[in-house]
Amino acid sequence: MNTIPNTKLVLVKRYAIAFEAEIAKGLLADAHIDSYLFDMNTIINTSYSGALGGIRLMVSEECLQQAISILDTQETSSDDDSKSL
Repeated sequence: MNTIPNTKLVLVKRYAIAFEAEIAKGLLADAHIDSYLFDMNTIINTSYSGALGGIRLMVSEECLQQAISILDTQETSSDDDSKSL
């Protein structure tokens, strides 16, 4: 389990569904970017996720742009994959 560093953490993205947040965290880990999920246990019923703010994926401020780029690239390729079905 990662311990939270002493650097400033910033929000990369919010997720309503836990497994989507875990997948994003795994993508960042593959790129050697430490990331942290907050409010994971708060979102039990996804119907209330939006009202509660969702699951927050956070990274250090220094890694923010790289993390956004990685997640945007993944979402774009997933959209392209679904169009080919």
